[in-house]
Amino acid sequence: MPGDLLLVRKDAYREGRLPRRGDIVVFERKGERDYFVKRVIGLPGETISIYPQGVAIDRQWLREPYVAPEIVMEYPMQCRVREGEYFLMGDNRAHSEDSRDTGPVKLEAIRGKVTAVILPLLRRCKITNPFVD
Repeated sequence: MPGDLLLVRKDAYREGRLPRRGDIVVFERKGERDYFVKRVIGLPGETISIYPQGVAIDRQWLREPYVAPEIVMEYPMQCRVREGEYFLMGDNRAHSEDSRDTGPVKLEAIRGKVTAVILPLLRRCKITNPFVD
């Protein structure tokens, strides 16, 4: 949520480790002074298809338990993710500016992996990856 204090592992993607689908990452955009936080959806080499009903990766529907079960009015789109890039989306799909709008994000722009919400205390929690953790 806007204003949250997050714990970010800046070393998560060093020494050959790469972002995985479901990771929540912090990244930079050229020309912007703020950092952005989004979830990794598409990996290098994959074709991402977006429909009002959901997301498909290489023609297989992606099960996304972290997304609210609302229909987001989308124009269908498709994107082939190039090597060294990641397709990132916000969990609040109806109100998120993400790779649907700005395109995939280069690995070099990703600054770390979010591992916990520290503040506010009422939402303090560990962040896990629903696909691997």
